[in-house]
Amino acid sequence: MNQPMKVLLNESDSSSEKFLLQVRNLEVAFQRRSVVKGIDFQIGRGERVALVGESGSGKSITALSLLGLARGARVSGECHFEGKDLIKLGERELRTIRGKEISMIFQEPMTALNPLFTVGDQIAEVLEIKMAMSKHAAWLKAIDLMDEMGITEPSVRARAYPHQLSGGQRQRVMIAMALACRPKLLLADEPTTALDASLRLQILGLLKRFQKEYGTSILLITHDLNLVHSFAEKVMVMQHGRVVEQGAVLEVMRAPQHPYTQRLISSVPSRDVVELCAWPEQWQSVWSALWGGALNAREGELGFKAKRGEKVEKVEKGQRSGEVNGQVNGEVKQTLTGGVTANEAAYRPLAMQVHDLSVHYPVPIEGFRGWFKKGRFTAVQGVSFELLAAQTLGIVGESGSGKSTLALACLGLLGQTAEQTGEVRVLNQSWGEGWHKRTLRALVQVVFQDPFSSLSPRMNVFELVGEGLRVHAPEINAELRQNRVLQALAEVSLTAEEFPGLLERYPHEFSGGQRQRLAIARALILNPKILVLDEPTSALDVTSQKQVVELLQRLQRARGLSYLLITHDISIIKAMAHQVLVMKDGRVIESASTDQVLNAPSDPYTRDLVRSSLSGQVQLE
Repeated sequence: MNQPMKVLLNESDSSSEKFLLQVRNLEVAFQRRSVVKGIDFQIGRGERVALVGESGSGKSITALSLLGLARGARVSGECHFEGKDLIKLGERELRTIRGKEISMIFQEPMTALNPLFTVGDQIAEVLEIKMAMSKHAAWLKAIDLMDEMGITEPSVRARAYPHQLSGGQRQRVMIAMALACRPKLLLADEPTTALDASLRLQILGLLKRFQKEYGTSILLITHDLNLVHSFAEKVMVMQHGRVVEQGAVLEVMRAPQHPYTQRLISSVPSRDVVELCAWPEQWQSVWSALWGGALNAREGELGFKAKRGEKVEKVEKGQRSGEVNGQVNGEVKQTLTGGVTANEAAYRPLAMQVHDLSVHYPVPIEGFRGWFKKGRFTAVQGVSFELLAAQTLGIVGESGSGKSTLALACLGLLGQTAEQTGEVRVLNQSWGEGWHKRTLRALVQVVFQDPFSSLSPRMNVFELVGEGLRVHAPEINAELRQNRVLQALAEVSLTAEEFPGLLERYPHEFSGGQRQRLAIARALILNPKILVLDEPTSALDVTSQKQVVELLQRLQRARGLSYLLITHDISIIKAMAHQVLVMKDGRVIESASTDQVLNAPSDPYTRDLVRSSLSGQVQLE
């Protein structure tokens, strides 16, 4: 498939006028491992090209190697840009090209932006260095660029630090920096990964408008095939460092020839959950394991309320999973291990209750200084919900709607920077109830969006996964701890047989999907009853997403876990959630079953959200 392009590159000088970038036999290797294996491709002037593949296929390192940013790699081949072979250029020559003629949008703006400088200063710095503008002129131009990117109140936002902006705003700042010098070629590495559906379309619409206005060529690196269909004119599919298929987007999407491309297109998570009506027949053993374990009393007497408000008797100290005796609505006591009666099965315990929760942050009032001149920003207002045992509650909404703040409040992690009102109860206990808090910490765990950021690069697998045991069960010896770590890893399909020296490996030695499995194992090792899943698949390619969703589905069935699922991906909600909360501007505007929200939403905002999320045929103007 690569041979015809080799002929093209050698034909005549007319090809250099037609193509802005021509790559031939590009190879990238680290030590003895080859990660890009002799690929050929070309990008026309003013053309939009997508590079698609799974995590580890070589997409990002291909783009980095074009700019000499693949540190520690051996790069060979040819890469002709405007008559220059980029691979043969020295560092000084490449610096004159980076940012001015070829720019790059990196995948994660929170790590790409400097946390010590305001976003306005960071955009202005590019203009000062690359365009030789004065400090004042660069600052004014930075504000104009932020306004052009659709950032509201750009003069105010320019003085903000990265952590003070939403994910969508940070991504727009990154785009403003990349487009500041009007580059001829833009390398966009997963520019919409962490954004909700409507913001994804807005960002791609912004890039497309810029491309049409200035004739910029764009190489979009992504794992989202819907974005490819909506944005690109040509697509290249990479697997194991090779381009296995390429062509016009419509041709490849409608009639993929390579089995790998066919698998990518068909990698959509399917719904596989135990529906609520199936509880009495299917969840007897789970009920015992879940709530017996939840009520284990290493540190006290945790009770729980049944779904209809009745209270099970307190559990005595030392009582273990499977030994819990309860009495519901006056019925005769029965050990849960032996099965549940019809009367008991009519009740489903509550994992979490949130009532009238509001979260406020102090903010300075523009034009005033001093401690007393502060306003108040309301991030969450009057939210109430119930999360049942072995149920998944999905929370969806656009960037800035309050989803992540709500999750932090439910985890008891807001700290002193926020004012929180209302009530959050976990297993019928409040986070503020003193010595119960340590026990609750073990029973409620979180899986973050980006495992590469949430897993310490200085700790190996054994230290990372076993850290919770060192904190919550310091009395167990090293041998038992290692066995527990191996058991947790096996549960997420990571074994020493597949990964020799597994416990001694570090996070960077795994793919994105494998790192997320590590993060899930780290959460599971304490036998939690509730998992807060904060965008658990948004940083993963489509096949890894499907694998992680299937893993979470299997764990919920086996362990009876309750999930508080925060995501902007409606396909994940469709696959996993029983109930859905739709948030906008800190409020819940719709709350219903998954089927009702997806098929018959009552609020116009929800209808637009579902439509933009499920539409793979959206054409951007």
